Amino acid sequence: MTRSVNLQAADRGPGIYSPGRIVCLKPVCPGIPALHTEPTMRPLLVRSLRHRCRRTSLRLQVARAAAAFVLVLWFGASPAADFNQNAGAVTSANTCDALLKSEEATGGQMLIPNPNKPATLFTIKRPFAGDRASLVYVCNREGRLVNRIVYMHFQGQDLARAAFAKHRDALSKELGQPCWNPEQLTTKQKDLLPGGDLSSLPALANSVIWNGPQGQSISLQIREPLRASDAWQLRVSSDFSGVALNEVVRSIYRASGCSTQHLTDQ
Repeated sequence: MTRSVNLQAADRGPGIYSPGRIVCLKPVCPGIPALHTEPTMRPLLVRSLRHRCRRTSLRLQVARAAAAFVLVLWFGASPAADFNQNAGAVTSANTCDALLKSEEATGGQMLIPNPNKPATLFTIKRPFAGDRASLVYVCNREGRLVNRIVYMHFQGQDLARAAFAKHRDALSKELGQPCWNPEQLTTKQKDLLPGGDLSSLPALANSVIWNGPQGQSISLQIREPLRASDAWQLRVSSDFSGVALNEVVRSIYRASGCSTQHLTDQ
């Protein structure tokens, strides 16, 4: 128990002394317990302890600041730091190793590679912008990303077209106006179409295309099932290179202002 002291002594702070006995009503600082000392103790000891308390507090502040700095460096260097799961464009890295590590670090489930398929194809299962999806990363032999294709499947035309509109709006918000939109063709674009319509170009008829950063081309495509029992499919492709298109489609790309850096000679 703490002994009673006079009111004058009680006003002197945590190190309180009286003619009979020096007591401390509360710790001088965290980590230094309350004092219960003999009459020989003098205010000098209390001041010394307060000085020790200030030094301890300063050390704690320095240690906390150093720990915070280390955490910033650690997470800043994390491969998932700049990884946006729902972005159409791939900008956080251009090596498959870094991208796959980011996928796994943010909850993506990598499927075991098929031994009968090239070792440059990797599949990740995870949601994409709220929809169940499979993401296929196509890499070259040097480990660079060639393209990434997001596959989403929907039971029924209404669900598929609603999802198409949702993803089209999200990609336009991310990337700006598309360079190709079959619903908003210019006269110049129409003049390049065989027969003046898109009936002979179903891939373009069902796609919207954007120019992305680093020369990549981002496209959103809807595919009708071949059989009534099959699901409708949506694809979001982020193409860096290796895409082969015929000369008619190439000319449409160029006339539309769409990037051709990802195209390769047939």
